Amino acid sequence: MSKGNPSQLPDHVKKVYDKYEATGWKGNFKGQTEGTKAKGKFKNEDKKLPSIDAKGDSLEYWEFDINNRMPNKSRDAERFLIDSKGHVYYTSNHYASFVKVK
Repeated sequence: MSKGNPSQLPDHVKKVYDKYEATGWKGNFKGQTEGTKAKGKFKNEDKKLPSIDAKGDSLEYWEFDINNRMPNKSRDAERFLIDSKGHVYYTSNHYASFVKVK
């Protein structure tokens, strides 16, 4: 997993990041289409993200779509994940790899 920061995200991803930040990562923001997921539970079954923090506390994850879901189409591969400690991760390839954003 590589490390980054929000300013290094692609422009369209940075804009969505800013919108989720403005809403406190509580769910969908105004303008998202029906079927666009925000704050769905992510199980981290492959353990590609940490399952415990530096103190040994268990971490939970929620996923947030970056791109709007289009009618009659599946969700695409770009997502943010946020853990129970507030760390944000970005994946452009449906969980194959992650960049820690915050």
